[in-house]
Amino acid sequence: MTRTSRKTRRASRDPHPHVVWIGFFFVMAACAIAYLVAAERGDAIGKEIQRLEHERTVLRKHLANEERNWTFARNVSNMERLLARHGMTMGWPAERDVIRLSRRTAEDPSADLYADGSTTLPDPAGIPLR
Repeated sequence: MTRTSRKTRRASRDPHPHVVWIGFFFVMAACAIAYLVAAERGDAIGKEIQRLEHERTVLRKHLANEERNWTFARNVSNMERLLARHGMTMGWPAERDVIRLSRRTAEDPSADLYADGSTTLPDPAGIPLR
């Protein structure tokens, strides 16, 4: 068996030692870029959540104010006061102006009919459908 020289042994063990380091640095650079992209996206999502939460609180305050105003306006005495403030006069309708609606009953066969007696909607264009 012949003995190999040291130079041959070293060259056969690791022909390109710098390739490992270059690969390592490329992987580290890719991880750093991925981290920066993820951090930036997370910050953007956080700002969007804060904006939406602020909008939600503003809308809830607005809703509470409108509900309070509506409750205030539904009161009959307050309604009369508001009408007087705006110079509006309103009264109850005359008996002849009131239209009374009756409840539909299941026994009434004409309950599902239209005014002309048909059971289907009329064609708006006047063209009969096939």
